[in-house]
Parts: sequence; C-alpha cells; structure tokens
Amino acid sequence: MRFANSPSVMSKVTVPSTMGRNSASLSQVYGRVAARVSVRNARGMTLVEVMIVVVIVGILSALGIYGVQKYLRSAQASEAYAVINAIRGAQEVYRQDTFEYLDVSGGNFDNSHPSAEPGVKQSWGVAAGASDDSAGRRFQQLGVDVDSGVHFRYSCVAGRTGSSFPSVPTQKKDFGLPGTASEPFYIIVAKGDLDGDGVYSYALSHSLTDEVYAEREGE
Repeated sequence: MRFANSPSVMSKVTVPSTMGRNSASLSQVYGRVAARVSVRNARGMTLVEVMIVVVIVGILSALGIYGVQKYLRSAQASEAYAVINAIRGAQEVYRQDTFEYLDVSGGNFDNSHPSAEPGVKQSWGVAAGASDDSAGRRFQQLGVDVDSGVHFRYSCVAGRTGSSFPSVPTQKKDFGLPGTASEPFYIIVAKGDLDGDGVYSYALSHSLTDEVYAEREGE
C-alpha cells in the first residue's frame, strides 16, 4: 500500500554545500599551525634556554674542578704518611746502633727540611752549603731520602730517658704524651699548605705509637 505524495524510500539525500567549505577551511588551519611549528623549531633555542644550558655546564665544570683538586690534595697528603714512616724506620735503625734516637731538629721544630715555607713542591736535596746541624744534613745522616719533591716540611725532635716532651706546634699540644719520657723518644712533624691559603695542615707521629695524627688534612 502506498500513501500519496510520500517521498520514495530510495530518494537521493542532498548534502549541504557548506560541509565542503568547512573541510577546506580546517585543512587550511592545520596547514598554518604546522607551518608555525616548523618555523619555531627552525629558530632553535630561546635566550632563556641558552642561559639554562650555560648555568648547567658551569656547575658541572665547577664540580669537576673541585673533584680533581680534592683528589690531588689527597695524593699530596699521602706523601706525609710515607715520609714519616721512612723517618720512623731510619730512627729505629739508628737506635739499634746508638741506643738513642737522633735529634734531627736540635729540639726546635722550626729547624725543618726543606727549609723553605711549605706551599709549593720542593726538592728533598740538601744544599751544598748547609751546616752539619741543619735538619737536611741530619736526615741525610739517618739515610732518609726522597726521590721526588715534597709538599711538606719535616722536622724530628728526639730526647733521652727522663727528659720532658716538647710541645708540638699544633692545636693538639699534648699529643697523648706523658710529661716525662720513660725511654728514648722522637716526635716527627710534617707541616704543609697544600691549597696555598696560609692555613697549615699537620701530620705527626712519635716513637710511642704506630699511628699518624692528622690535623686540618688537605689545607
């Protein structure tokens, strides 16, 4: 049964012409956005981004330099332990022959070797005109020799049984020593200024201990 004037089921549907125009407009918008993004990427980093990179590189460089300096100071500080142990061994050999230790510095820690102020690497060699009572000559008498240069100044004060222990030139004045020696003794002091700021670091030891005491290590 068919109704009069009713549209056919198979009638053609007409698409509004405005949809085609809208599709074209969207394509144009997308193209403009893509072009702007491409232009922005071609410009590279902004000034703020460059400044951030520079700051980061500066921080990393500073950390690297600090790490290298710390490593070098640690290596230089280990020199003091090696030389102190060499002096200890030489003093023990000397005592076997003489029953006492050699007073290298003549009771005065300022009489040290090398004689120049610490802060730069110095030769261990003894000057030709050095006096016989200089620390350099007496270290030579002990047989203490260092092939390479040294960053510390070394002194060694010795005493006999019954004598008083001298005060060491550091903050730890007593250094764990009793007032009077019950046997022959020696005290070794290494004085350095590894960073050149005028603040001294010390490494100390004596005949009554196997330990090395460090004060302001790395300075």
